[in-house]
Amino acid sequence: MIHTVGPVGREYGEAEGLASCYRRCLEVADELGAKTIAFLSMHSPGPPVTKS
Repeated sequence: MIHTVGPVGREYGEAEGLASCYRRCLEVADELGAKTIAFLSMHSPGPPVTKS
C-alpha cells in the first residue's frame, strides 16, 4: 500500500499538486515492482471536491 496526502487548499496549485501526488505514487509503485495499482479518492468534510 502506498499512501499519499493530496494538496490542501488552493494556494498550492490544486491541479498541479494532485498530479504530482499521482505521479509520485506511480514512481514508487514502479520502484517496488508493483503489478497493479488502484487509486482511492477520499476527502475530509469541507467544500465539494470535483477534480479528483
